[in-house]
Amino acid sequence: RRGWSYKLISLRQNLIGDLRGTTRQGLFALMAAVGFVLLICCANLANLLLARGVTREREISIRFALGAGRSRIVRQLLVESLLLALLGGTAGLLLAYWIAPLLGQLSPIQAVSLASLLRDFRIDWHVLLFAFALSLVAAAVFGSVPALKAIGSNDLITVMKQGDQRVGGAFAGRRMLDLLVVIEIALAATLLVSGGLLMQSFYRLERIHLGFRPENLLMVEIPLSPNKYRDHSQRVAFAQQLVEQVRALPGVVSISTTTNFPLQLFDSASSYTVEGQSSFSEGSAPATIHRIISPNYFKTLGATLLKGRALTEQDTSESLPVVVINKELARLAWPDEEPIGKRIRRGGANETNFPWLTVVGVVENIKEDRFNFRADRPAWYLPYAQQESSNPLQLIVRTNNRPTDLVAPIRSSIHSIDPNQSISNITTMQAYLAEVLMRDRFSAILMGTLAAIGLTLAAIGLYGVMALIVCGLVVGLSGARVIGRALSGTLYQINATDPSTFLLVALLLGGIAILGCYFPARWASKLDPARALRSE
Repeated sequence: RRGWSYKLISLRQNLIGDLRGTTRQGLFALMAAVGFVLLICCANLANLLLARGVTREREISIRFALGAGRSRIVRQLLVESLLLALLGGTAGLLLAYWIAPLLGQLSPIQAVSLASLLRDFRIDWHVLLFAFALSLVAAAVFGSVPALKAIGSNDLITVMKQGDQRVGGAFAGRRMLDLLVVIEIALAATLLVSGGLLMQSFYRLERIHLGFRPENLLMVEIPLSPNKYRDHSQRVAFAQQLVEQVRALPGVVSISTTTNFPLQLFDSASSYTVEGQSSFSEGSAPATIHRIISPNYFKTLGATLLKGRALTEQDTSESLPVVVINKELARLAWPDEEPIGKRIRRGGANETNFPWLTVVGVVENIKEDRFNFRADRPAWYLPYAQQESSNPLQLIVRTNNRPTDLVAPIRSSIHSIDPNQSISNITTMQAYLAEVLMRDRFSAILMGTLAAIGLTLAAIGLYGVMALIVCGLVVGLSGARVIGRALSGTLYQINATDPSTFLLVALLLGGIAILGCYFPARWASKLDPARALRSE
């Protein structure tokens, strides 16, 4: 059909959205966060094994003196690392088995029809194999360094002279301990900054100005049969009769119809031509969101009319073709002119099968694009009586009480007109918006959870290292200043270097560091020096 453009997309993209946009960025960010948590775990494992290896230097040196081979000791230390990693992997799988159903409930694909076909969070043999293989690789890589460090110095006399002071003193492994602690804190800071930014972004998205008032709105989708309502006049008559019946129901403030709800998954757009302006080459013509509405649409939504008038009952198939445009389309089409009275039409400059539409009003920008509702897109609104459409009839009702109270009366009104007419969906606008924001909510919750896990692991690692240092009767702690790299593509109205987020993370990490050092230091302050010296 001339004036329309078509795009083929896969079923997967249709169900879960634009994989090349923010969805893919969000998935990569979550994968990176999971990788950071894994690295913190591995750094913890290497750190504690390294510190434990230092405390076992006497044992290892004595075994060397008695004739034990290096390979045998390395194998023993690696086996210990593997056992720890396998125990951790098993515990993680048990935890994942318990958490998996919760992920299914939080998953953003629930907001999409047929999503139940994609909700598969089972722990199968693929997951088991991957988890255990990853545990073995992590143990082999991060356990080999402590094992090699442990056999690096086998001078029995030197080790016996130095005693346990090597745990906290200036030995070669101490630098590795410090480095691993800094790495853990750096990764935890990255997760905390990313989680904090995503949570602030989601908080602001929940309060974004949609261009209309979503409270007390009920949305009803009615797929009119193309066989029974073949003529457009029949569809218009059904819509007008339904509007009159529903308007008479108690509690109804305003009612209107449209071909697409705001922020609907299946969008409709059309190229356009402005009268008197230069034409565009084929494929490069600008496009606008295409909405066909009935009178009282903007009043029902609570949208603000900026200029001119809204569509009325007088805009029929016999009257002059008219259109109401949003502020963004007015800015793009007539940046320095008054748009009221100007003409615009669908299609390219060389297409004449569509009539010129006279602009009669300009409305505030309404968020229409579900996958890019952070930005304002051009949109126009045409009278339902003047424009044919095969889309389902969408009914929007504003009430002065709970919208769900009108579900049964509206069903009765529809079936009184056509007893065989089906209703594909009835929901409130606020419930619908919750589905739209589900992906961002899922990312914020999951990233925040991973940040909390990473912070806990970093605190455990810091506590373990400090406890070993205090056991060596050496007082001291070196601080490290680290900055995490935050997300950029999925944030709304918040800078990736937001100072409040970084300040909060710094205070939180400082508090964790103080707690990690306080308890070992308090224990050391209560030690009897005479008993400590006699134990040496």
